[in-house]
Amino acid sequence: MHRDRPRRAARRGAAGPSPVLVPKPRDRARVFGEVADLYDRRRPGYPAAVFDDVLAFVPGARDVLEIGCGTGKATLSLAIRGLRVVAVEPDPDMARVARANTAGRRVAIRVSRFEEWQPKPASADLIFAAQSLHWVDASLALPSCSRALRPRGGLAACWNVARYELMPLRDELDAAYRRFAPEIAGKATGTPVLHHRWRRAIEESRLFGPVDVRTYDWEQTYSAVEYTELLQTHSDHRTLPPARLAELLDAVATIIEGHDDKLRRPYRTELWLSRSTTQ
Repeated sequence: MHRDRPRRAARRGAAGPSPVLVPKPRDRARVFGEVADLYDRRRPGYPAAVFDDVLAFVPGARDVLEIGCGTGKATLSLAIRGLRVVAVEPDPDMARVARANTAGRRVAIRVSRFEEWQPKPASADLIFAAQSLHWVDASLALPSCSRALRPRGGLAACWNVARYELMPLRDELDAAYRRFAPEIAGKATGTPVLHHRWRRAIEESRLFGPVDVRTYDWEQTYSAVEYTELLQTHSDHRTLPPARLAELLDAVATIIEGHDDKLRRPYRTELWLSRSTTQ
């Protein structure tokens, strides 16, 4: 019965087809560029209050060094607040979209792994990482961040965390995951796992002070097409075998369509703030 569903799913949506973008065997950290435009279209941004709090934490900040800018969602929010941003992104396709999104702003996008990037000493007031810090090697990145920061500069990192336990259709979605993708069932369906070893690394490095954690709750409503496209931007989904990914996405779409084609997804944005101990 499910063999025909991927073709049916590809015809959904008034804006045109939403095909399953077939993943290839590769490193999970480098899968996002395969779907860079889809990532930019479907991944949510961050609450304005996040950036307000970051700038209040580092008053007078002018220059930002961004770790893993992706398609520039946070980069643009920083730039429109008057900051100069040097954003380091390892994937050239993600960097391409980021450049387009920040055209005309005081933003420089550099293609490199952050661990291999050599920032100018004392060149930044703020190090910023949105949805990216957990992909970086702390033992290499923290000393680099410390060297790049001016005295009393700040480190800020944020993540959007889907609060899957609060989603209205959780039980039905869980059943679909158990059937088609048991290896990621029960993992909050694409919710990034915050690597709290990074928090320990920050605080134990002696390069930065205690981490101040702040949270922001909000929600977004998706249609079946929008949500299945969103799922295709998560690394745990992209590394599934293509046939099972197609069946999973079709099952998820069918569930959402059966509920007025709406899925309410609560989010919590978690922000970490830490100040450089360099005087």
